[in-house]
Amino acid sequence: MDELVDKVVMVHPNLTQDPANRQGQTGSITNVVHENDEVFVRFDDNNIGLYSSDALFLLKPASLILESLRSAIYGIDYLDSKDIVGILDVYALQASGQIKEALKLAIRNETVRIASIVFVDDWIDRGYTDEQDRGQSPNIGR
Repeated sequence: MDELVDKVVMVHPNLTQDPANRQGQTGSITNVVHENDEVFVRFDDNNIGLYSSDALFLLKPASLILESLRSAIYGIDYLDSKDIVGILDVYALQASGQIKEALKLAIRNETVRIASIVFVDDWIDRGYTDEQDRGQSPNIGR
């Protein structure tokens, strides 16, 4: 789980049990104890919160975000132009290192959220890695 350390995450905005009261806020993972389903998150004020992996969102690898766009372009999935622009905006923010902004944008629209963010537990279960994006071309029409 070391690959998740320092990743920027967002606390689920509708989390009902949050002793740290950080719903919708972003922070960076400092430690993951997978066996206990514990994810420690440091926020901008340096306070640390403890969360389960299904309470935190993070961006999908860029290659998977682009795959959502490819599906729309080739007619596999239908996305309206507003959703396509939203996904492209999230991708551009991610590519420029503005991860917090990308998460905040993605959470506003359900279709964009589904295309571009995932719960930490899904990231782990699906075996996502940043390595998926190494060597990928940003050419959408590949």
